[in-house]
Amino acid sequence: MAVGSEPTDRSDRPKGPTVRHTRRLLTAVAGVAALATLGACGDDSATPTTAPPTSAAPSATAGVELSAEFCTELGRETPTSQFVESAPEQLQEGAAAVVAFAEALSSEEGNPDIVTELADTLGAAGIADQIDQLATAAAEQCEQSEGVEVLPQIATAATFAGGEADGPYCDALRTEFADPSAEPTIDPLVDLAPAEQRAALEELASSAGSGSSSASLGTLLGLGLYAEARCNIDGAFGMMFLASAFSGEAAGSGSGDSGESTAGNRPDPADATPANAAIPEGVDLSFTTREAPLTEEPDQYLVSAVVPADWRSDQASGLSVTGGSGTPQFGIFDQMTFRATCDGSCEPKDWEAELGDITERFQGYTNVQEGPVEGSDGRVITLDAPTGGVTGVVQRWDDTAARYFECTVELDSDNASLLPAFLTACEASRPGWIPVS
Repeated sequence: MAVGSEPTDRSDRPKGPTVRHTRRLLTAVAGVAALATLGACGDDSATPTTAPPTSAAPSATAGVELSAEFCTELGRETPTSQFVESAPEQLQEGAAAVVAFAEALSSEEGNPDIVTELADTLGAAGIADQIDQLATAAAEQCEQSEGVEVLPQIATAATFAGGEADGPYCDALRTEFADPSAEPTIDPLVDLAPAEQRAALEELASSAGSGSSSASLGTLLGLGLYAEARCNIDGAFGMMFLASAFSGEAAGSGSGDSGESTAGNRPDPADATPANAAIPEGVDLSFTTREAPLTEEPDQYLVSAVVPADWRSDQASGLSVTGGSGTPQFGIFDQMTFRATCDGSCEPKDWEAELGDITERFQGYTNVQEGPVEGSDGRVITLDAPTGGVTGVVQRWDDTAARYFECTVELDSDNASLLPAFLTACEASRPGWIPVS
């Protein structure tokens, strides 16, 4: 099923999800915070909607009051037991399912049954409704954060996860997943789908080609869960990772330097020269600059980013550029992501203390190293990912600013030697709201 551009060779499709897939999916579509980490406050994109209740239904959040502790836990980098304990008592099973889902996706054990376990976790009776109530109440009562944005997506996915396999519907899904290069044909699926899936599928069908990735993310993940866990379609969930990563392509302000930028707190122009000078001889790679808004407050949070010239761009949440077709040495999971983000509430704070020790934020990573960043307060982090490959992070902060700047690079093991050049690109990038000397 092609939802946006996708590779056409099915032989390389993953047979099940991994941490690397999960983190890069959410990086591409909902900011660098993974689904397995409910996220620090990032992009202020409109909160995705879940399947709406019937007009006759009472408000799902009537009487649901969230505590300040719950909102704080929702904004943290990693979900904990306190996230569940701080949820309203009648919704704690839903909160526990969110944490269990996150933990399953971040598991390093490579469990081949993980997709079925994810579907069973989200598909348990009443869980989708509980997560939806938490999501709706959080949007009304909590400060904007990526946790607030991710919850509706999980709720939408959960509506697909329950139930048994439906023969005709599964047959239609097999046809769709058989040719990943085909045009999307969501409409025929709507009539065959179980009733609880139809509203979300109709929304996805109506938004096809519009680049509304944030609205479709939960639907795509849920469809992949159902297809693989209930219909036994190998690799379906992995295909939906790819579909989700590309579904926001049209929403971005584009490729190259010709896109019009929003006036406001304009960043100093970045210089790609140092990054290009750091590229090893013989590597087919060049960096260019691109200006982009990182939130829905573009007059406050613009970046002049140094990025690979030929990489794809997806600006559904911040700026994320990904290798793929046209960059033979790189794949779709080689990625740079730029964010204007915060932990918990978005307000000026002691960012060094707030961000804390890097080992707390990157549990499971090895060979972790930290150094200073030039030109401002901040740090440069390099580490090896638990699933292979390397990760680099450049953070800049100013204690008078409500958000800090973060540029994250993820490269597969074959391209690990290029991390210094990419980190040079991150350091050369200029956030408009943080002074860099």
